[in-house]
Amino acid sequence: MLPVFKAKYLSESIDSILNQTMSDFELIIVNDQSPDDIDSIVFSFNDSRIQYDINEKI
Repeated sequence: MLPVFKAKYLSESIDSILNQTMSDFELIIVNDQSPDDIDSIVFSFNDSRIQYDINEKI
């Protein structure tokens, strides 16, 4: 699981995870109510191993 609040290194982090030699995994990305535009970064990756969720505000 990859909890996300800041977008600064998100794209690089996702790239790094997806480019591992082991390819049988699921990457769960959780937007922890970030004010940054996390959605567009995550949706720029077209990979079935990525699951995306957004935490609701409390």
